[in-house]
Amino acid sequence: VLGNAAKTAANSRIGMGFIGMGLISDGHLRSFPGMKSVQPIAVCDVRELQLQKAAGVLKEKGYEGILTTARFEEVLAHPDVDAVCVTTPDHWHAAIALAAMKAGKDVYVEKPMTLTIEEGKALAGAEKKYGRVLQVGSQQRSSVHFRIAANLVRNGLIGEVKEIYCQLGEF
Repeated sequence: VLGNAAKTAANSRIGMGFIGMGLISDGHLRSFPGMKSVQPIAVCDVRELQLQKAAGVLKEKGYEGILTTARFEEVLAHPDVDAVCVTTPDHWHAAIALAAMKAGKDVYVEKPMTLTIEEGKALAGAEKKYGRVLQVGSQQRSSVHFRIAANLVRNGLIGEVKEIYCQLGEF
């Protein structure tokens, strides 16, 4: 399907749209376009400075003609976009991922994928209904440091856990 391994044909590449160009997106913007099978198509952010910075990163990598927009709907409507990378503020993750799947796009979304159980059920249902791929970023959660911490707790090496405090975002 991908043809010559040395050079992937243009029509065999995954056209990517990047939605949300803040801090976490910087790594994705540098790594996804480094894959031979990915073709950046669009970047989207409501902040003009972030939008221009993202377009500049792609230009440095040799990509020209990238759509830059403040409206994620324009990215989803673009016929060359096959998949989107959603790295917006957390409260937008589910809504944009759902809209993307309805628009026929596959989705890579940063954690937390949703803020509620209902949103999670809606996305799982949409993935099945529209036959899309939905991937949630979990790089940090699978790092060696998290596994060591989990093993310490599971094996009772820190003593009995009596209370757990959690936080989502900044309060």
